[in-house]
Amino acid sequence: MKFIPSLQAIFVIIIGLTPLSAWAFTEADFVGTWEGTFDSTTFGGSHFDMTLEVQENGFYTDSSDHLMPPYYYPDTQQWEFDEATNRLHFWYLETVYAGQYFYQHFFYEVVSYTGATIEMHYNYWDDPEPHPQAGVITLSRTGLTDIPDGSLPGMASLEKNYPNPFNPSTTLAFTLPQDEMVSLKVYDSRGRLVSLVYEGDLPAGGHRFQWNAEALPAGIYLYRLQGEDFSETRKMALVK
Repeated sequence: MKFIPSLQAIFVIIIGLTPLSAWAFTEADFVGTWEGTFDSTTFGGSHFDMTLEVQENGFYTDSSDHLMPPYYYPDTQQWEFDEATNRLHFWYLETVYAGQYFYQHFFYEVVSYTGATIEMHYNYWDDPEPHPQAGVITLSRTGLTDIPDGSLPGMASLEKNYPNPFNPSTTLAFTLPQDEMVSLKVYDSRGRLVSLVYEGDLPAGGHRFQWNAEALPAGIYLYRLQGEDFSETRKMALVK
């Protein structure tokens, strides 16, 4: 049996990429069992259900055959989270033919995370922006009940901006479970602060802010809600 050395070392060394934002995530935030769907519009489109179990020992299982197909080499599927690029990296040793193998890699960029839900868009290993047309994974953590608006009990919830895409203004909304000192900031796609929308104390409940980007160029922007012990970031698109 021949073994073809993988290019794993090349794939996981990402040089020269600027972080999109300072998301306060660690690998522990993704450990657990998640259920949801995979969607792709590439090559005619596909849609199927998936159950993803992310283990704290660096391994994972996937029921959909997307991240772990039936022809993979057993017990080789592993995952990691790259804080610099906000990407989950999945890989496994794949059987090719005639006893030959190579590593298959998948990179999914986290575009929304609440603790109870997660949305990830497919990306190539060195692209600055994800490719949702190639793949979107939308998951909810299992074992959670009576959770309004997809948020964990007792946690702040940052909503999707509306409209999106927008020109020149959009509404940024969030809910606080208790009185809290928070900041709402907007960053460009290179992680540079472009606007401090709000900073200060707010009471528990829902809050909405209108953000005007008339003086900024078209592109992808990130808005981040941050409190004393939480941080959540979403993407939005300014078109002109």
